[in-house]
Formats: sequence, structure tokens, C-alpha cells
Amino acid sequence: MKKTIKLFSAIIIAGIVGLTSCSKDATTVLGEDTTMTLTDSLGKNTISNRDGKVYMTISIKLGTGATMKSAKFERKVGSGASEVMIDNNRLDTVKDFVAIETITDEISGNLVIGDKVTYTGTITDSKLKTVTATLVYTIVRGNAVLVSSEIELGAQKNTMIEYKFLGLADNFNTYTAGPTGTAKNNPSKIDFVYYYGQNDKNAFASPSVAFGAGQIWDGEINSWAVKNSTKFKTTSISATDFDNIKTSKVDDTFYGIDFTSGTTEKFVNIAAGSVVAFQTSNGTVGLAKFTAVASADDGAMKVQVICQK
Repeated sequence: MKKTIKLFSAIIIAGIVGLTSCSKDATTVLGEDTTMTLTDSLGKNTISNRDGKVYMTISIKLGTGATMKSAKFERKVGSGASEVMIDNNRLDTVKDFVAIETITDEISGNLVIGDKVTYTGTITDSKLKTVTATLVYTIVRGNAVLVSSEIELGAQKNTMIEYKFLGLADNFNTYTAGPTGTAKNNPSKIDFVYYYGQNDKNAFASPSVAFGAGQIWDGEINSWAVKNSTKFKTTSISATDFDNIKTSKVDDTFYGIDFTSGTTEKFVNIAAGSVVAFQTSNGTVGLAKFTAVASADDGAMKVQVICQK
């Protein structure tokens, strides 16, 4: 598992020396010992498995007359070994130091829901006083969602509405067809193809679907260097459920949908108010709600999309 830490330079490493003059006399209290605390800046003590971001507050105060001998900062994820991220034993010039700083950490890789992440800070002063602070987080499933506006797409013979394709990338961007269209240069960003077919009527399809020679978007999509594979699946999620998720901006409904079976490459005969679940090539799961549909291949449809953040 690859992990990286991003720390503000004003804490523990070289930057700690630069802060010593800020509070040398005003903030020390006679008789006090060296102290250190770690707290979650957000007050939740949880880490999202989707972004792995941590924001914590570290507070260090050296006891009266003491200098800093060493500072160490470690992290342990789940059952893995502890990682030493900072180990500095050359801090003799730091004296009468007080600091409260926010530090950030970003853990990447496969974060297991329910695992604990433990951060441990240890400092030793010139009086050989060693203090340790520990902060424990629990990895939880991230359930924040992204919500699109209402998006209008034109069917293949609609000359008034030029946008025919849709992707989750770039804030739900839409794309145009043809030799001068935007789709041919951005196929890796396209997750949905709209068309109106004789049998399928209003249809939302994966770019990987086979249209057959000369059929609808066959010539267009065959020119794309990448044809993303999107899976569709009907569920019990209603338009009302969709609107509730859209309003709350969080979800505990569609993240667990099983796309290993019962999926199709296209969602056809769409009626206004229909909702379908999808999973894109990169594994992003979401919902699409159709608010308007066409009655012919020169018409248009409207859709709103919710997806994992």
C-alpha cells in the first residue's frame, strides 16, 4: 500500500525551530512539564475509505527551561506495521516552545472499512521527560455524492441540440458528434451514449455497445480510440429516493449494488421518471433519473445524475 503524508512545515521538522521566537516568554508557565496532544480537527475520528484524508491538530509545549531533544511521529494502518514518518533527534536549539498546528495526512490504497488508523507522536526533552500522544481513527465508507444539474441530450437526428454523449468527468461534461465534434478527442471521458431507436425508443447506452454496421452511432463510436464499458441495472430505487439523495448529498442506498450479475449495456424504453443504477469502467457507481424523453429520433431527453464522490 502506497501512503504519503503531507505535513505543514511549521511542526516537528525544521520549521519547528523557526517558530521558537513566537512565544518564548509569553507562553511558558513556571513549573509546567512538557506536554503533547493529538486531536481530530473535524471531531469525528473517522477516515473515508474513498479519499483517505486526515486532518488533525497537534499541540506541543516544552516545560520551563527544557529544550527539545527529539521528536517522532508514527502511523499504523490496520494490522500493518507502524511507519515512522518523522524521526528527528537534532532539536537541541528548540527551547520554551509552544505550538498548536493542523497537520494533514492522505492515505492511498485499499482502505478496509472498520480498520483502525493509529497516529502516535513522541517527544523527549532535555530533562529526559518523554511524552506520548495517540490518536485513533476508524475507516468508514465514504458516502458523499456528486450531483449534476439537469442535462439535455439530443437524439441522433436532432440538429438543434448538439450534445449527444455524457461523461462523469469534468463536472458531468457533454460531448458532440461528427468530424469536428468534441467526442472523438475525448472518448475516455464518455460514459453514456443517448439515442432514439426504432425498438429501444429512448435509450441510454454504454459506449462499448455494438450498434451494428450503419446503425445510429456505429460510425461515430468506431472512430473512438477508447470505448468505455458502462453497466446498467434496474433496482427498487425510485425517483423520490433519487431526489432525497440529491437533497442530502449523502447516500447509504446505491453504494452496495451488486453489478456482477443482472446488468445490461443499455437501458431502453425509458419513461419520464425512470431511475437506473450504473457502474462505469473505473468502478464509479451512481444513479440516473430521466426527467423528459423524446418521441422520435429528432427529439431530446433530460437526465440528472448522482454518483460517488
